[in-house]
Amino acid sequence: MVSYMADRFGIPQSVFDRFWLFRKQRSWWLLHKTAYLERCKRLKIARVGLRAFQKIGPYVKPSTRVVQVLGHHATKGTLELHDDQVRRLFAGETIPFGEKLENGYVILSFKHHILGLGLLIDGKVRSQIPRKQIQSIGGL
Repeated sequence: MVSYMADRFGIPQSVFDRFWLFRKQRSWWLLHKTAYLERCKRLKIARVGLRAFQKIGPYVKPSTRVVQVLGHHATKGTLELHDDQVRRLFAGETIPFGEKLENGYVILSFKHHILGLGLLIDGKVRSQIPRKQIQSIGGL
């Protein structure tokens, strides 16, 4: 997953040095490294950390939260949106993506604030931003 983030988004692998990465079925979770975890090693834990990635069909989808936390490190695979593009995406339309990039997920931002992800298929992006988040942004 770390090399995927470096290849797809240009996020340096060193950004992940402060995390442990756990996998459970089709999802990967990030947990911040801390000395306090030694105290928890005897506990029975069902889930830990922040869900960071999930395998969906042929693609790896970073979670909205992990992109919002780490996406500012991205140097590629991003799309800075304009007002009209945001409105169109939030209305369920697709918008063109100018960069040459393989199909998969891209980071969407507006006024340098990371909103979440879009799915790029054949040069067009469709929003993958959760409806609840779109409603909370409102007013665009």
